[in-house]
Amino acid sequence: MDKTTRLTLAANLAAGRQQKNVSIEDVERIGISKSRYYRYINGEVDITVADLHKLLELLSMSFSEALYHTVEEADIIQNREISVLTHLRSFTIVDMAKLAIDGQTMDAKTFWPLYQTFVKSIVLYREYMPSTFYEVVLSIHLLAFQKYIINPKKIMLEKMLFVIDAINHQPTRSSNVEMRSLKRLLNFINGWIMSGNDNRRDSIENFLAAARRLQIDVITMNDLQVSMTDIWTKSQTVRETGTPTGLQQLSYYAEIVPPFELTSIGDYLHQVIRDKRIKVQELSQYVFSKTKVYRMYDDDASFRVNDLLTLMPHLGLMPGDLDAVVPQFNDATYRVKYNLQFVAETFIPTAVAQAKMRYDETGHLGFLEQWLELRMIIGSRLDGRWYASEEAKSLGQQAQRLLQSMDTWHDSEFRILKLAWMAVDSVAGVHMMVNMTHANDVDNILQRTYANRVVEGVEYAIFKAMFEGNQELLDALLQVAFEEQKRDDKALKYASWRWRFLMYENYRTYFTNPEEAVGHLVDFFADYDELVGEFEITDKYKTLFNAMWREHLAKK
Repeated sequence: MDKTTRLTLAANLAAGRQQKNVSIEDVERIGISKSRYYRYINGEVDITVADLHKLLELLSMSFSEALYHTVEEADIIQNREISVLTHLRSFTIVDMAKLAIDGQTMDAKTFWPLYQTFVKSIVLYREYMPSTFYEVVLSIHLLAFQKYIINPKKIMLEKMLFVIDAINHQPTRSSNVEMRSLKRLLNFINGWIMSGNDNRRDSIENFLAAARRLQIDVITMNDLQVSMTDIWTKSQTVRETGTPTGLQQLSYYAEIVPPFELTSIGDYLHQVIRDKRIKVQELSQYVFSKTKVYRMYDDDASFRVNDLLTLMPHLGLMPGDLDAVVPQFNDATYRVKYNLQFVAETFIPTAVAQAKMRYDETGHLGFLEQWLELRMIIGSRLDGRWYASEEAKSLGQQAQRLLQSMDTWHDSEFRILKLAWMAVDSVAGVHMMVNMTHANDVDNILQRTYANRVVEGVEYAIFKAMFEGNQELLDALLQVAFEEQKRDDKALKYASWRWRFLMYENYRTYFTNPEEAVGHLVDFFADYDELVGEFEITDKYKTLFNAMWREHLAKK
């Protein structure tokens, strides 16, 4: 990367510090002196990757956000030769994007080894699935369905089972419902193939009926389509060919995906260099001696940011690759930070106390935001009426004040936006929050998972309005949510958001016909359970709807 890139990174860090009101004393507290910070911002000196990581943590920014406008991913993908991929032992983001494009014209034989490498590589990205990358990942799997299950020249049960196993191990988040639904269907089909028990047919037929009701029976991503009914039909044909002896004992996925452990960015670069079959001496053309490379592998505290930026384009790395790898470090702090929705209930009180303690010690915004988010998770899990509680209102006001104090929000700030919306108690407040959200949601391609910030943000405020009996507020919240369909071309692209609007349609009738509204919501989540099998989420909503129903009965 050139001088402009380095200066852009420094400028983004400086802007982030000012826009979030982080003092220079806060910077000094993380071990970076005032003079060194300003000399780096002014382009006079370099800093270490470890110090950059500390700054990003302090500013609650990701590598993608800090390096925004420095990398043109489309140009890198277009200039990448597909032949290069055949020699790699693992793929990075641009490699997978190239495969998603060129794989559409490949024959099944050529695509197969590349698909295997993709399956091995994708495990590293389990905490990083922004919208463009999710589309890439889903597209590659849909190509595998087309080539090895639906339209193969020759039926090969081993390849079909590999695809099933790969999908079942595909990292997903709760919003990736296309992938989660495919996983569930393939689990049913795999059990039917392996057991020979035709009683399992009923489970599959019930699943497909639910898929038709929620309009996800055909998975579509960009120019690719795969019908779940076609997958089931072809699976029945394949099983008629017979199951090879001992096949039940094989796990094709496990054979090619070894466990891995990472401790630092240097450790990750070591893995990338090895998997791309780059010899250490080849790096000398980028002014990297052997000693420098090996030191980089072992110690982020002596590894310089300029060296990282120089290496990244030559290794085919995007900032998102670094964002994906940080949560994989063997550090419980990162595991909690990036997986709050999966924190075990028994560990939450400890996680809350640790987040508050770390914020008091360091002043990192990320720990304050983590504390607020965990408090929100605790409340919404335990009590369906929590959304109308004094604690919810108080936390919402804290979150709103925090967001109002910043000139710019990053992905971490958006994680507490739902909470900030809960401080809204008037139609004027609704429009104020919409304007604040739009002003900060300039480019949502940088967020870890796609979300329409207004549609997602209003959800808890909607529950609060319903419990408080505030129909005017409920109508205003739903109105701004539906207005987003007109301004966001992705609002209906992903199934999770189409489903969200189905729920919101039911909320519209809550005050006029609560029995019908709650009944439709119960039916909806019965199908949601059937398709996704994510019972923790559905249980939370069922707790909510039960509380709504009790509220309705108490008023009769």
